[in-house]
Order: sequence, then C-alpha cells, then structure tokens
Amino acid sequence: MNIKPKRLKKGSRIGVVAPAGPAKEDVIKRGIEFFKSLGFEVVVGESAMAEPMGYLAAHDELRAWDIDRMFEDKTIDGIIAVRGGYGSTRILSMIDYDKIEENPKPFIGYSDITALLTAIYNMTGLVTFHGPNLTSAISDYTLRYFKTQLMDGEPAGVIEIPEGIEVRCIRPGQAEGRLVGGNLSLICSMLGTPYEIDTFNRILFLEDVNEEPYRVDRMLTQLKNSGKLEKTCGILLGSFKGCGDVQPVFEDILGSLEIPVLSIPVFGHDTYKLTIPEGVMAEIDAEQSIFNIKESPVI
Repeated sequence: MNIKPKRLKKGSRIGVVAPAGPAKEDVIKRGIEFFKSLGFEVVVGESAMAEPMGYLAAHDELRAWDIDRMFEDKTIDGIIAVRGGYGSTRILSMIDYDKIEENPKPFIGYSDITALLTAIYNMTGLVTFHGPNLTSAISDYTLRYFKTQLMDGEPAGVIEIPEGIEVRCIRPGQAEGRLVGGNLSLICSMLGTPYEIDTFNRILFLEDVNEEPYRVDRMLTQLKNSGKLEKTCGILLGSFKGCGDVQPVFEDILGSLEIPVLSIPVFGHDTYKLTIPEGVMAEIDAEQSIFNIKESPVI
C-alpha cells in the first residue's frame, strides 16, 4: 500500500541534504535563495555544507544520518537533495526505513538520487519524487510541474509537451500502471540488491546523460536479461542528453517488447525536468503521445 506525504505549501520547511556528490557553497546558496523565493523556509543539513571527501559530499555515515534526521524532525515538511553525482548507493543499507515510514514527507531529487527514491519507495511504500535537485537550473516548465505535483494536491493529468520537443512512438499501445524508474545507470547498479526496482505491471520511466549508445545498449540489455523489461506494462523514455544517437538502440531492444514504449524527453538531465512521482497511477498511449498522471501523489 502506498503512503502519500502531505503536500507542500508556502511556509513549508524544506530540508536540504547531500546524499551524493558535493556542490560549491555559492551554488548551494543560489539554490537556497531560489526556494526561499517560492515561499519556503530552507533548513540546510550538515551533509550539504560538510568538507567534501573527493567525489562525495561527506562521509557515508553523515550523509545517511542527515537523511534520517530530516525525516525524524517533525518541523521539516519536505526534503530535497543538493545534487546527484555519486554516492547514494553507498548509504542505502545505513538508512532507517522504519523512521521514514513513520514520518512520511516528500523526498525530491534525480540522477544519482534515483537510488534513494527507489529504495525508499520499495522499503516503505512512500511516494517519492523524481524532480529537480536544489542546484538544478529550473525552467518555467520545470517549476510549473514541481508545484503541480508537490503543492496542488490534484492529479497532474495529461502532461503538456513543450513546443519543439520531439516525441517518438517506439512501440504503439496503451498501458496503465504505477510509475517507477529514474536514471538508467542507477537502476542497473541496484539489480541483485535488496533495493532493486520492482517493475511488475508498472510503467517504467528511464533517463540518462553522457552515455555512449553502446553503454545504453548494455544497460537496457541487462534490464532485459534480468527480466525487468518484460514485467513492465509500458516504458516511458525521457532525456538522454549527450548519449548520441540512441534511437536505433531503443528501437532494437525496446521495440521488440510486447508493450507500449513512448519517448517523451521532458524529464532528466535537460532543460525540462518534469517532476514524476514514483508509485502513483498513470497511463500512456504511445501512438497518441499521451502521458497522463492520474493520481495525486500528495494529500
């Protein structure tokens, strides 16, 4: 059974954590000021301002503790990650999932944060949010759907496709199911662990960045060989910026599946970062280029 967090509103207190890579202090401050401009109070966690450990924002224990602390703190209404990078998979076994289940609230991020979004949803049933990080560049489109998903309390409905976005039907058909997914590399890295994604009768959404076509092929093949692709009821492809010409890869590996596959690059590492709630009901119609989020992710 899904657990839905309470919706955010002006005056809500947003906790900032750094579960993965570090960011420069001035970049973090710009992100804080932006979210303050939306009417939120911002509480910066210790991991976000710690002394970096190379490619990690802080040592594993602090990054995990900061997440637990933000969930346990009754004055915090939602939590957002500073950025992706690398490091989230290192702390999955350190997270107190019982504490999260007892204190449900929105948890937001993307890229490397996929590992935490997936693990939290799997272990607790809490709806999580594949959306912008604190330091993301946020377009008007991104902000619109951030507010729709996290603040309005109503289903987002049929997602608008911005002008100039090329939508492709890889395989026609319709599907309805709960949304799961995120960054392709991270989803593959979690296979064979207690936190691996459950795709059974789900709509799987995928995105990635700066991966050569053969690497995208290898990761999709791994998902196929593990049985994850054939268990889905539909697949939604987002942005694969910097990945070269991956359409032949999609058509070769995904086009042979007996499920609808729709490419709609409005989420991921690009200008448009549609906030997608993991765990809510949605439907896709690949031939008609329709992606409909049918359920509100918040209460």
